[in-house]
Amino acid sequence: MSTDNFIGELFNGRISQREFEKLVTAVKLSRNGAFLLALYSSEPFRTLLIEALREQVAPLPVYQFEITPEQPDVYRRVRQLLPDQRNKRGVVCVGELDAVWPESAEWLERNRDKLATYSLTYIFWITDGLRGELAQKAPNFYSRHSGVFDLRLQIAASPEQQALYDLYNALLPEYQQNPLRQAELLTRMGKVAVEARDYQRARPYLEQALSIREEKLGANHPDSQANRKLLQAIQMFID
Repeated sequence: MSTDNFIGELFNGRISQREFEKLVTAVKLSRNGAFLLALYSSEPFRTLLIEALREQVAPLPVYQFEITPEQPDVYRRVRQLLPDQRNKRGVVCVGELDAVWPESAEWLERNRDKLATYSLTYIFWITDGLRGELAQKAPNFYSRHSGVFDLRLQIAASPEQQALYDLYNALLPEYQQNPLRQAELLTRMGKVAVEARDYQRARPYLEQALSIREEKLGANHPDSQANRKLLQAIQMFID
């Protein structure tokens, strides 16, 4: 998916356009070591969001750091920037805090004031589950943030979609003696979830359908292959 296409998806309700615009505005207005928190759903979408952000805040430079066991200290990573990069306005995107948890939270708590001495805006990309833990593990760091921006995939099912889930669930027992028919219903349920962009909900339906088809038709049957491709296509949207 290109960055242009991705930005277009913001207007189609996949990710909140308003939240993205608020983040862009916050970055443009921030000064002197601002800390921003961005909630995201999956790593591929986080990457695309950062690329979209890079275009929207240009000419501000955007640096991207991933926390790793070898380099868990954000402050040390920032110190590796050239002096001109550290002391001029720019954006530092920090991801993978959970890769070295809770050590990464301890580093942030310890180095909060040091990070704030630079003319950089820091965006810490976190999952919703990590947000509460970050507030507990690094309360002084968390208290300094200037905003939380919800850029997660929107997955609410419409009443019509929920009605389809209920209908297909009611029909499944009727086809207990016809596994391929059950696989068809499961696939339909998975596709309804995909349309709602609820990829976590879609996956088990599609996995069950694939298991039935591979058992009854074989792994190389066209129906099995189509089922498998659909499963592979939604993986990029799942953590």
